Amino acid sequence: MTGSEKAPLVCVKDPAPPWKRFSILIIVLTISLTLGLPSWYLTTSVERAELPVGEIETLNEKYLDNVEYAIPVKIIDLPNTLIGIINETQELINSRLKDSKVSITLLGGDTTVENPSNVYKLKLIMNEDEDQMMVSPYNDKTISLFITPHIIKNNLTTDLISRVLLDTVFKKEITDRATKVSDKLKFPFSDNYKISINFLNSGSKSFDNTGGILQRSIENFESFLNTLKPLANFTIEFQELWYENRIQTIGEHESDGYTIIEDTSMFIDYSDWGLDQDVELKPIINLNLYLPEDEKIRIANSNRNSFIIPQWGGVVIINNDEVLDYPKLNEVFDIFAFQILKLLGISTEAEESLFYRIDEAIRRQTIENIDATLKNFQSLITVINKLKTIPIPLQAVDEVEESVSKIKESIANLEKLSWLEAYKASTEALAFSSSAFFHKDMVQQAYFPEEHKMAVYSPLLGPFITILTMALIRAVRELRK
Repeated sequence: MTGSEKAPLVCVKDPAPPWKRFSILIIVLTISLTLGLPSWYLTTSVERAELPVGEIETLNEKYLDNVEYAIPVKIIDLPNTLIGIINETQELINSRLKDSKVSITLLGGDTTVENPSNVYKLKLIMNEDEDQMMVSPYNDKTISLFITPHIIKNNLTTDLISRVLLDTVFKKEITDRATKVSDKLKFPFSDNYKISINFLNSGSKSFDNTGGILQRSIENFESFLNTLKPLANFTIEFQELWYENRIQTIGEHESDGYTIIEDTSMFIDYSDWGLDQDVELKPIINLNLYLPEDEKIRIANSNRNSFIIPQWGGVVIINNDEVLDYPKLNEVFDIFAFQILKLLGISTEAEESLFYRIDEAIRRQTIENIDATLKNFQSLITVINKLKTIPIPLQAVDEVEESVSKIKESIANLEKLSWLEAYKASTEALAFSSSAFFHKDMVQQAYFPEEHKMAVYSPLLGPFITILTMALIRAVRELRK
């Protein structure tokens, strides 16, 4: 390069001043905080509608395990000389039911009530022979009490009436409400059941339906189920199945040509006999007629050669030396009817009218539904208090409010003696509360913990926060120079 030649000019751009870099950083942070953070919060926050907690707590305090109701009994055809015994008997009954949640209200023959069809009637009948009681087998709710002159002469009428009502007619209902003993046989509550009737045959043996005896027997069976319609709806399915082998049960032995079954818990082979294929939302009551071909079976301690499997169904065994004709098949379905009552938790005491037992089951199930609904509320409130991030959808709140309304309606109907209306309202209340508690949005979020959220957000927010942090550190250093 000669001296006359000039070196080329190189433009060196000055670095951005520190204040400018810091200003850019502030702008990015401002946009992130004013627009980005609210957008992130709004798009990731959960809906938490407000539950009527105060109203629920009030219901729990007042009614949980504490619903009371009265059973009305009208004394009819009472002689004029015995008019005064109504108040005396009422005082005696009240003293015996002092701490009970079930009370009995005695009414005079001319008393009018809102629902007369739900009032039990006690008819006093003079009888020279002996004191006795007869409960009508029909739906007239009449109790006939035959009393002798000796009872009247010795002023024992009030004591006799109280003993008949408390120690006989309504004894089980009063005792059950006091003890709260759970029935291990009973199916979980439902207002719809499917009844699966299975005829189990071995080898080549088959059920003989000559003359349509099965259809005739099922028609009789359906008439029995119709009496249970106030409590639940039933659908019937029939199938004939074949099996090859029976599982040998523990402790079974031979006696007088019979195989004696001591332990029935292992008798049913659910998988090989095709009894585990039903998948439905409504409970299935399995009623099985077992027809052995190569052996004769007796169930120990069973008068009718049958047994019940808790919360599953029942089995009746007809051996090959018994003729399965129309009378015998009707007997089998009578046993099935008995088993259904047991599986539904309905009393099977022989001296009680079936209609009385159904009324009792309706009242008991109403109370159980109310208690179960209130416990659902308790569980729901506990969950949402512990899991602050769990959503509370508006639909769930609506269902809770509807359930609360149905509980109040049920209790009001109990007070008006409208047993069936109270039962239906309590059923709806339980359904609404269960739907709210198991709402899909709440259940899904309950199983999505905070650790999972961090695993999702870290790859997205981590690099952005790292870049901003490093830029902030650099800007601060430059400003200090």
